[in-house]
Amino acid sequence: MTGYIYALITALLTAAIYLLTPVARAELSALSTMTLTISLAFLALSMPLLRRRKLRRKIGRTPAKGWIWTVIIAALTGFGYYLFYSAIPLLDTTVASFLHRAETLVTIAFGVLLLGERFRRFELLGGLLVLVGVVVVKYVGDLSVSEGFFMIMASSLIWGILEGLAKIAVRYMDPYVFTWARSGVLTLGLAVFCVVTGARIELPRSEGAVLGIIGLALSGPVLARYCYMQALARLPVSHVALISQTLPVMVAALALTFTGVLPTARELGGGSLIVLGCLMLVGRKRS
Repeated sequence: MTGYIYALITALLTAAIYLLTPVARAELSALSTMTLTISLAFLALSMPLLRRRKLRRKIGRTPAKGWIWTVIIAALTGFGYYLFYSAIPLLDTTVASFLHRAETLVTIAFGVLLLGERFRRFELLGGLLVLVGVVVVKYVGDLSVSEGFFMIMASSLIWGILEGLAKIAVRYMDPYVFTWARSGVLTLGLAVFCVVTGARIELPRSEGAVLGIIGLALSGPVLARYCYMQALARLPVSHVALISQTLPVMVAALALTFTGVLPTARELGGGSLIVLGCLMLVGRKRS
């Protein structure tokens, strides 16, 4: 049951990312947003290591395979972040969020085909309800093929693969150590990239953009990633991916709380299907 709680918290924190991203991107480029967010996250994740000897020991005990997977995952993560942040200005935000849910199908295929995970019929029905609920909540009109379309689809493909690879990584590394190491490797890689290419990193000018970057760093690479890795350590990757589809419900709740926007009948209907599907997954797993 703990794994499902971590997965639900991950969805809530990810919903916050969708609300905070437009605030930061209003002033900053995709590269600047990614670099500032990851660098700040790495600093935040490093703080517990200064005080907890047990975590430092886990770093030293990590086998070579763990570090190899970390470097691979960090590189793919960088591409995924950049494509996502680049696509947002080119697409309607709602359409982009719907398209990015395609990562779930990739993750499920990865878990079933490569990790040997299996779903029973009752669980498949619950997963189907989750996916139908996502379509009901997020579907909006016609989708045009554009540069933004290809970017967001490529990003979703990368993130779907990353979720499966992360399941392999936690076999060799503590989830917190992996989260810290991934951010560190990515921060170093971005620094080298900026030096070699001469890319300029912009700094936020307004208070809103500063808070947006801080919020993105803490809610995404730090807290959301940590909870996600804890969920992966306890559940099959395909189950974590489906539970994470409660994201539309979380987005609607946060929007109502902070902006006063009420969810539509379609959002409520789709959200109900998502919750029902997740309950079917949780209930069957516990039994």
